[in-house]
Amino acid sequence: MSFVFQTHYQGDDPSVLIDNMDLFNELVQGSGSSGMLLFQQIAAGELTGLCVAASMWDSVQGGWNGLSAMYADPRIQQIATSAASPTAIGRNVTKLEREHGNPGPGYAGWTSFQGDSVNDEEFANITAIADKNGITAVRMLNNMAAGSNTGTRTAVFYCDSMDSWAEMMAELTTDASFIAGASRTGFLPVARGLAIVH
Repeated sequence: MSFVFQTHYQGDDPSVLIDNMDLFNELVQGSGSSGMLLFQQIAAGELTGLCVAASMWDSVQGGWNGLSAMYADPRIQQIATSAASPTAIGRNVTKLEREHGNPGPGYAGWTSFQGDSVNDEEFANITAIADKNGITAVRMLNNMAAGSNTGTRTAVFYCDSMDSWAEMMAELTTDASFIAGASRTGFLPVARGLAIVH
């Protein structure tokens, strides 16, 4: 079982975070995380401009302990107190329900939704359409501790081109099997966005 800690940052200059991703990964991986990615929201409604640092952990306690150790590092404290540093404005904990491919830097399109989890057959259909359209990875997340979004789910589609995401969405949302699965699970989108992944 894997959990993702998502810390939301707001500020005019995301380069402070982007330029230090190697250091962030060094520290969280040293505490047991499989790694951290930074999502720079570029088209996400009221979330546009935010950055989300997402790190993967084997347990919720392990994630909290690991991030606490990272924030205690003098190098991180120096970054956090610099005038240009974005401000942390929130944090979510999500459970990874399904994963396909190898998430990494590039772009990501995401959809937050209400509804039950997809089954094996439905996920296989989604990933087949994703693969066909150049999507490099898919993650399905259950938002466990996420403020007003608690109880929703998020599907994240990683890609090397935003056109791949657009083409995949056009095919997926008109696919008969996907529509049938959406009816079964009570799928109801509540938010959607695009991000650069660092």
